[in-house]
Amino acid sequence: MTIKRGVKIVKSGKDINSTNPQDFLINTELDGSVIIYKDAEVSVTVPANSTVKDTQHYYDPTGVNQITFDFIPIILIYVEMTSGSNKWFLSPFTFVESGDPEDTTIYQNSESDTGVKTDSFFVSLHNKTASQKVIKYHYYIFANLGE
Repeated sequence: MTIKRGVKIVKSGKDINSTNPQDFLINTELDGSVIIYKDAEVSVTVPANSTVKDTQHYYDPTGVNQITFDFIPIILIYVEMTSGSNKWFLSPFTFVESGDPEDTTIYQNSESDTGVKTDSFFVSLHNKTASQKVIKYHYYIFANLGE
């Protein structure tokens, strides 16, 4: 089975399965739409009651040479807040209340915790449990180098 990854955002009242390009705000399957420069999944080990900042640098299409964009790219992140739950959250960039049932959160108390730069993006992952956790997140980088 082939897994197709992409992003579709339809206009209000339109069908996600439409074939009419005018029905979409974003459809990465269409030529000339937003381009997914990279998509990847990352696993980060976070010790008990700790916060770990994970940084992802941008690389050219060969994956060898680190690059710096001349713009800030759009980053979209899905996070599995409780390992193995198969419950993924879209960019949950707030510190969830302590009573929240999920084991972990993305920490965003200041601009140095989680953000996007021209050469990288970084995410601070907080484990609020008494045991080590592995937090998985999937990310998309939307960028067009004009090549």
